[in-house]
Amino acid sequence: MAGDVSVIVEEEDVMRLDPYQERARALAVEAGLEPDAKIDRPGQRPIPVWCTFRDAARNEQFTAQAAQ
Repeated sequence: MAGDVSVIVEEEDVMRLDPYQERARALAVEAGLEPDAKIDRPGQRPIPVWCTFRDAARNEQFTAQAAQ
């Protein structure tokens, strides 16, 4: 149809940026885990494994900032 504009939104554009994601993914790999593997949570949506390392990544950053 004339005047129809389709917008393609890639999955990466929809996800909110997480400042700890890069380090959390690295921690998951160091632990021998696949960062993008999903963890089932009964009654909730599954989450990627790297999300379980987010607190550790955040604590590392806080510790490094405190040492400065």
